[in-house]
Amino acid sequence: EGIGLRSRYDGRAPQSFPGREAPVNNCCDANEKSFGRIDLIEATAKSVNTVYFRLALDAGPKKVIDAAHRLGIPDEDQPDVGLQQPVKLRPEGGLGLGESEVHVLDQAVAFSTFAANGTAATPYLIQRVVDREGKVVFKADKDTDSTALEPDIAADVTFAMQQVVEKGTATGAKLDGRPAAGKTGTTQNNADAWFVGFTPQLSTAVWMGFDKPKEKQLKNILGRDVTGGSFPAAIFKRFMDEALKGAPVESFPPPVYVGKKQSGSQPSRSPAPQQTVQESPSSLPSELPSFEPSPSVVVVPSEPSSPAPSDPPPSPAPSDPPPSSPPPSSPPPSDPPPSSSPPSPAGQ
Repeated sequence: EGIGLRSRYDGRAPQSFPGREAPVNNCCDANEKSFGRIDLIEATAKSVNTVYFRLALDAGPKKVIDAAHRLGIPDEDQPDVGLQQPVKLRPEGGLGLGESEVHVLDQAVAFSTFAANGTAATPYLIQRVVDREGKVVFKADKDTDSTALEPDIAADVTFAMQQVVEKGTATGAKLDGRPAAGKTGTTQNNADAWFVGFTPQLSTAVWMGFDKPKEKQLKNILGRDVTGGSFPAAIFKRFMDEALKGAPVESFPPPVYVGKKQSGSQPSRSPAPQQTVQESPSSLPSELPSFEPSPSVVVVPSEPSSPAPSDPPPSPAPSDPPPSSPPPSSPPPSDPPPSSSPPSPAGQ
């Protein structure tokens, strides 16, 4: 569609969209966040819902769904998805907010495609089996698809998500001495909170929520309402710093700025407010105590391919729900939501 990182959209809120009853807002409090015309880099870093809803409509919901399947989100009509479970993605603007539910494993797999410069990989549990003499009796076959996403587009998407960690809604996910990229996600009423992130070597999805999100929310946990940029981002950092200890520091390819510098279609304003969670990273306790909503973490090593920078038009941010445990619901460009499995990230 020619949409690129430098394309500019109206970030004001609230906004009304065709076929959607409730207006879309950018945050949940009375002092709603309203932006002017901003590019997709800033919209991603600040998780601007109104921009991503419009972006999904401009790109075409069916095209967004096709891209999600190529990245690693299983198709509901796919007969055999191995470790993953079929997911139904609804062809509507809410895709840009993560309103369709996906599993935590799906999120980690999809983001690993960005980490691997556009090469998708099928996840597996057992890498190899060695007998008592040290002989390898089983080794998993690596099933990859190097055509899932153009490397230039993967580079652009990755660059936008680096800004989320560097100066956006997930500064708490910054790793020690190495670059990282990712996306926060928080569903309405703090039912689910996500952070899905990656380095060139490793993709990790963190989801927090309850198995019955309609009955319990992530509110007043250690004195604060949980968003994707709070505990999930902090859990990601602590895990990744340890998991990558001693591993070489690798850099992401630079952005290519694929597409054109253009303006998105114009929305209509609406005075009616809508509740959507806003994330703003704040200080967290040095110790992350355990409490009832235990987090789900899924890790997927990325399958490296020859790096090639490029800029893809940010399509709706991914969302992650936990495998086997109830999936979270997905929010807009900031955090994901779950269903019986957690949703994808959107909203802060």
